[in-house]
Amino acid sequence: MNEYDQKVRQQAVCGSVGAAASGQNMAAQSQQKQRLDAVRGAAMGCCEGEARPEFGFDGALNHIKEGRCVARRGWNGRGIFVYLTKGAAHFSDQQAIPPLIDGIKRSLFEQWDGGIVTRCPNISIQSASGNTVNGWAPSQTDMLAEDWYVA
Repeated sequence: MNEYDQKVRQQAVCGSVGAAASGQNMAAQSQQKQRLDAVRGAAMGCCEGEARPEFGFDGALNHIKEGRCVARRGWNGRGIFVYLTKGAAHFSDQQAIPPLIDGIKRSLFEQWDGGIVTRCPNISIQSASGNTVNGWAPSQTDMLAEDWYVA
């Protein structure tokens, strides 16, 4: 995957808050493809040469929860970033939607009609090769680093 395609994928994934990144269903994949097509023209050269403010992991986590992609300057590969893959929960019309699900704010979930299983949100990472890994866990160095930025 070339640099242009990585930037397009990054904007599509981060702009959709990672909802379709783990391939939960065909509709989500179709939405992600439409979003990819829509941002292709705007992706070229985005943010090239711009100074981006750096922050610690606490700031990175807040940006992730708000739907932004973040990365570290200390990571070796280009195009690596982490983002939120929203959870999904099924609620009937008669059922009150709780403010917390397993202690996680309701805003980090999407309602879906895929059955009775609740899928909790997770942090995913896109590798330098463009592959997505769901369930990324930061290292001790990642959590203590002060070189995070919005990707």
